[in-house]
Amino acid sequence: MAVEFEEGDCWDLLIDIDAEPTPIIGGYMNASLLPEYHGNYPTLEAFWVAELFEPMLHWINDKLTQAKWIALYRWDGLQEAILLRDECMLEDFGHRIFSVLGRLKALDGTVLRDKVTDPISESFLLPLFI
Repeated sequence: MAVEFEEGDCWDLLIDIDAEPTPIIGGYMNASLLPEYHGNYPTLEAFWVAELFEPMLHWINDKLTQAKWIALYRWDGLQEAILLRDECMLEDFGHRIFSVLGRLKALDGTVLRDKVTDPISESFLLPLFI
């Protein structure tokens, strides 16, 4: 599931389920998985249910329906979308990425991002369910 804010501008993927049905003797397998994780499905319908629809249903029930907001951030080409489920996560809204970006260093040891000199260029907090 992708978050698209402007036409052709994908902010982030909230869920990524790879399902590539490939015919095999006796049915189908998911070619996007390593061989040791392949399941064998007798029909294309059974493949789609097991490899796409059930994982999507679990994600909706476990993640999406529990979220109250979606937070969108953008910095100079870096974008992120995350689901927030409670108020305490709001306090972390602007700090989560900077804690990672602040540790990134160039080969000469200089910090690549600083929240004071390189602030968030855009951020949005959107309610999901009212």
